[in-house]
Amino acid sequence: MHGTLAVRDAVFAGIQYSHLRLGLNAAGGRLRLFPSEAQMYGGQYHGDVTVDASAKLPRVSFDEHVTGVDFAPLFSDMFETRRVSGRGNAAIKAAGVGADSAALLRTLTGTLEFHVDDGALEGADLWYEIRRARAVLKQQPIPARSGPERTPFTAFSGTGRITNGVVSNEDLIAALQYLQVRGRGTADIAAGTLDYHLDVLVQNIPEAGSEGAEAQDLAGFKLPVLITGTFGSPKVRPDLAGIAKARVQQEVDKKKEELRQKLKDQLQDKLKGLFGN
Repeated sequence: MHGTLAVRDAVFAGIQYSHLRLGLNAAGGRLRLFPSEAQMYGGQYHGDVTVDASAKLPRVSFDEHVTGVDFAPLFSDMFETRRVSGRGNAAIKAAGVGADSAALLRTLTGTLEFHVDDGALEGADLWYEIRRARAVLKQQPIPARSGPERTPFTAFSGTGRITNGVVSNEDLIAALQYLQVRGRGTADIAAGTLDYHLDVLVQNIPEAGSEGAEAQDLAGFKLPVLITGTFGSPKVRPDLAGIAKARVQQEVDKKKEELRQKLKDQLQDKLKGLFGN
């Protein structure tokens, strides 16, 4: 079979498409859908999908790209969660083997990349959790939360390798109002679970009198934060032991710098005494 299929509106695996056009090429138990083009979630979709059913178990491979999509409704339909919002691009090239979608996800292997602008992680406030951890370590009152539990970001990106349905990511990067985030970890697509370690650099501290101003002493600190749980209900918590260790290391570095400067001053005084002013 060779031809073209045009569909005004379609839903596949819970994902909605409009103005879908598929190139159909089938022979010998092998079906290729290329080129595949559609509009989706305010953006564009381009893909190349092959279903090889000539063997005992079907093999599905795909090379798919989305540009300018709204990730909030996309993730709602794909993972039944609205925890991530923002608009951006993503690409995935992978393959899996199995008689149903669950088996395909468990064997999925390939690569992915994404970039999202001006969005938020809903249900978790990273800056508040850091301030709360600071208060616990200093034995101070827990700061009050004034806004919703959300972590807005200006940019969020990463690349990863997929092995048997598990994404391994080493270059997660996010830019926030007060923070710069780099992370690494895994996301189990089939199970819908997360296990990430973030290094959060505190850089832009609020002005005095504004929310979070009490944490100005954290400026320059790189704080460890753990993200675990499910796609639908992630848990974000600072590593208190890691934060305490970081504060101790900062004090050690400060003492080293003070000693280095003292030795430098003493050396300069000796040189002055030796050669005169």
